Amino acid sequence: MHWFKKSIIRKILLAHSIFLLLIFCIFGFYLNTQVRDYFETVRKEELSKEAGRIAIEIEMFMQKYIIITSEMMTNTDFINITKDVRDRSDKQKHPLYVRVTKQLDDIAMMDENIALSYIALDEASDIVTNQYGYEIRWDFDLSKRPWYIETIQAGKVTVTNPYIDIITNKKVITIAVPIIENGKNLGAFGLDLMIDDLYKMMKTHHIGQDGYAMILDKNEDILYHPEYQEEMSEKPSFNQAYGITLDKLISNQKGVTQVTINNKAYFVAYSPIENANWSVVTVIPIKEVFAPLHRLMQIFYLALIAIIVITALLVCLLQFSISKPIVVISREIEGYSNNNRTICLPQDYFKREDEIGILTKGLSFMTKKMAQYMIEIEHKNIKLSEEINKKIKIQTRLEMILKLLSKTDEGIFIVDQNYVCLYCNSAFEKISGYSQDDLRNHQIIDDMIHLHKELLNNIYKNKQVKEEIEYQNAQGQTYYLFLKIDVVQYNKEDYYIGSVIDITNYKQREKDVYELKYLDSLTKLRSKTYFEEFFKKLMHQENLMCALIIININDFRLINEAKGYEFGNKVLVALSEKLKKFEEKNDCLARLGNDEFAILKTNIKSINDLYTFVTRLDQEINSKYYIDLEEVYIAAGIGVGIYPKDADSFDVLLKTATSALNSAKRSKANRFEFYNKDINKQSMQKYELQNKMRNALLQHEFSLKYQPQIDMQSGQIIGMEALIRWKPQNSEESIMPYIFIPLAEESAMILQIGEWVLREACYFGHKLYSQGHKISIGVNLSRIQFKEPYIISLIHSVLKETRLPANLLELEITEGILMENQEECERILNELKSMGVKIAIDDFGTGYSSLSYLKKFAVDKIKIDRSFIKDIPNSDNGIIAKIIIELAENLNLSVIAEGVETQEQVDFLIKNHCNQAQGFLFAKPLNEEETLQFLKEKE
Repeated sequence: MHWFKKSIIRKILLAHSIFLLLIFCIFGFYLNTQVRDYFETVRKEELSKEAGRIAIEIEMFMQKYIIITSEMMTNTDFINITKDVRDRSDKQKHPLYVRVTKQLDDIAMMDENIALSYIALDEASDIVTNQYGYEIRWDFDLSKRPWYIETIQAGKVTVTNPYIDIITNKKVITIAVPIIENGKNLGAFGLDLMIDDLYKMMKTHHIGQDGYAMILDKNEDILYHPEYQEEMSEKPSFNQAYGITLDKLISNQKGVTQVTINNKAYFVAYSPIENANWSVVTVIPIKEVFAPLHRLMQIFYLALIAIIVITALLVCLLQFSISKPIVVISREIEGYSNNNRTICLPQDYFKREDEIGILTKGLSFMTKKMAQYMIEIEHKNIKLSEEINKKIKIQTRLEMILKLLSKTDEGIFIVDQNYVCLYCNSAFEKISGYSQDDLRNHQIIDDMIHLHKELLNNIYKNKQVKEEIEYQNAQGQTYYLFLKIDVVQYNKEDYYIGSVIDITNYKQREKDVYELKYLDSLTKLRSKTYFEEFFKKLMHQENLMCALIIININDFRLINEAKGYEFGNKVLVALSEKLKKFEEKNDCLARLGNDEFAILKTNIKSINDLYTFVTRLDQEINSKYYIDLEEVYIAAGIGVGIYPKDADSFDVLLKTATSALNSAKRSKANRFEFYNKDINKQSMQKYELQNKMRNALLQHEFSLKYQPQIDMQSGQIIGMEALIRWKPQNSEESIMPYIFIPLAEESAMILQIGEWVLREACYFGHKLYSQGHKISIGVNLSRIQFKEPYIISLIHSVLKETRLPANLLELEITEGILMENQEECERILNELKSMGVKIAIDDFGTGYSSLSYLKKFAVDKIKIDRSFIKDIPNSDNGIIAKIIIELAENLNLSVIAEGVETQEQVDFLIKNHCNQAQGFLFAKPLNEEETLQFLKEKE
C-alpha cells in the first residue's frame, strides 16, 4: 500500500486500467448483441435482394421473347393460315405457306436462343415451323402436347418448364400464346428457347462462399440446382432434397426464412418470377453469416489482453524512467539554491533525449551561462561602438549606388508593401511616362504596371517573379517589358525591388520569325512545320484518337493556267475561309502546300462523329464560290488517316491520309475516302443505325407524316405523299430518311419497313376516304421492294386488308428502277395498272437522260425534282422545269412540282401549265392528327 501511495503515476495508470477494462467489457457485450442482430438483418436483406435480382434478370431474359410471341398475334398472314388449314395435307399447299415459313425463320434468326418458331394448327393437329418443308410425325397429337394444353388452359402467354423438344431434340422452354376467335381455339403461336443460356446465367451467381441459388416451379420441383447435372431428365423436388416445404413459395410470395437441413442451419430467401410460375430460391449457411462476428470477437478479446499487459509494463517503465530521476534532480536543485554553484547529475541523464535529458542539459547550461554573463556585458559596449561606425559607411555607399543606378538603361524601382514608390531611376521614369514626383503618389504596381493577380500571388509565394508583360505608358505607347521583382524584408516589413527592360524590338523580331516559320503568308493558316510540331505534342497525351484530313483541289493547275496565278490565289483564300468554319477548339488547320490543306481533328469521340464531320466538310467545300463577281465551282478530294489506328507517327499518318486522298481522286464515286477500307465500306454510323433499325418496328419507333399535294389554281387538295420518320427511343432527335433509307436498302430491312409504310399509309388513306376525302395517297417504293417477286400480291393483299380503293393509291418509283430490267418492270407496271393503282416517277430529271421509257411504261405522273425548282427565279431561269412540263403535256402525263417554297415559284409553274405542287409554302409534312385538321380548315 505504501508503494501505491508514494507514486501518482501508479495511481493514474491503475485507475486508467480499471476504466479501460470496464469500458471494454460493456462494449464487448453490446458489440456481440447488436452486431449479431445487424449481421442477421443485413444478410437476410441481401439474400432476399439477391433472389429478387436473379428473378428480375430471368424475367428480363424472357420478356423480349414474350413480346415477340405477342407481336406474332398481329401478323395477318399467321392468323389466315391458322384459319384456313384444316388438314395436314393442305398445309404446304396453302399460298401463304412459303411466306409464313420465311417470316417464322426471320423471327428465329432474330436471336440465337430461339431454337424454333412455329404456329400450332388446332384443327389440323399440326404445326408450321420456320423449317421449310418440315413434316410432323404421323402419330403427333397436338392436343396431348403438355405445352399446348397448358397454353390453352391458361388462355394467355405461358412459359413452360424445360423439356426435350421432339423437333429440334434440344432442351428448351416454350413461350406460347393461344389463338382464340369467337371463343374457339384455333391454335397457338410459340417460340422454343434453348435453356443453356439461362443455366449459364444462373452459374454466374454466387451466394457467399458456401451458398447457392436455384429455380423451383410452383410445385417446388427443382428446375435448376448447381449441384445437379443439367442433363438429368428428372430432378428431385425441394421437399425430397431438403425434407421441408416452402408454403409461401407455392402462393408466389417473397420472403426469407430459417431452416435446418442435416443438422445445419440455413437462411433461405425466395422470390417469384413474373410470367413463369417459377421462383428463385437463395440459400446460405447461418454459420457463414456470423463468421465475421466470431472473428471480430476473437480480435476483441486479444486486444483486451494486450492492453492489460501493456498497462502493467507501462507502470514499471514510467516508475524507473521518470519518478526516480525527478527525485534526484530535485535534490541537486535544492543544493544549488544553498550557494552550491555546481550541479552534479549522473552521466546517464545527459545521454537521454527525453524530457529528463532536456532538463538535465538545461540545468547544466544554465549554470555555465550564469558564469559567462558578466564577461559578455563588458564586450557589448565595444561592439555597439563598432556598429555605429559600420552604419555610417553603409549610408555613404548607398548614396553612391543610387547615383550609379540613375545612369543605367534598365528601369529600377523600389516600393513598400503598399506598392507606393520609394525610389525609381530616370530610366524607369522614361519607360513609364511618369515623373518621379508623380510616381511617389501612386501605387505603381496596381495603377501603372497593371500586374495580374496570378503574378502578385507568385510574388507572395516565391519572393521573386520574372515575367514578360505588355505595358501601355502614360502617353498611350505600348511596350513589351521584361519585369523582375524581388521581395526583401527589412525591419519585419516587405519591400519590393524591381527592374524593367524594354524588349519591344526583340518581341517584334520574334513575332516576325514566328509568322515566317509557322504561318502561311497567303491564307494566314498554320504552316506545315507548325502542323507537324502540333501533332507531335499531341502524341504525348494518353488515349488520344485524332484524324488527319487532307484536302486537295482537283485540277488546280487548270485554274492557274486559265485565270492566272492571282486568281488562283483568291481561290485558295476562299477555300481557306470555308475551312476555318470547321476548325474547332483544340483542332489545327494548316496549308501544307500549293493547293493542299489539312485539318488535324482532335478529341474524336467515335468514328461515326468523324464520318459525319467529313461528310459536312465535303458538302461545304465542293460547292460554288464567288470570286471577283464570278461563279467558280471547285471540286476537291479528301483523304482521312486516323491516329493511332492507321499510323503511329506524323510521317506515316501523312502518308496514309495522302494515300486515301489519291484513292478518292481516282474514284469516280467518292469525293472522300478513309485510309481504313473497313470504314469506307461501312461507317460506324451505318453499323449503329442498322442495329437500331432491327428493333425499330417492334418498338414502334417509325411514324408517317403526310405532305399535301395542291392544285394551285383551285386550291384543292389532290393528294398526300406519305413520308417516313424515325425517332429512336431515348432520343430527342429524329433520324432523317436520307440517312437510314440507304442503310435499310443495304441490309434488306427496307422490305419490312416498306411493307409497314404501305400498310399504314393505306389504312390512313381508307380513314380519309371513309370521312369523304377522295384524295390519293402517295407511297414510295424502293428499288429492292420493286424487285421482290411478291410485290403484286403484297399490294393486292394490303388493298384488300385496308379496303382502300386502288385508284386512291399512287406508287412513286425512280427512273433507275425502270432501267434495270425493262421487261420485268413493264409486266409489273401493267399488272398494277390493271388493278387501278396509279404510278408516278419521282425525282424526274435527276437520273437517266433517255426518255424513250416514258412511252414504253404505263405511268401516270411525273414529279419534277426540287433541285430544278429551288433557285427559280433568282439564279435559275427554269429552263429544265419548262422542258419537263412540256414533255409531260406531249405524252398526256400529269406533272407535279416538289419543293415549292415561294410565290414566285408558284407564278412560274402556273404560267408554264404546271398546276400541281407540294412544298413548305403550302404545308410541311404533317402527322395524322395535323393532316385531318388541315383538311378540315381547307373545307
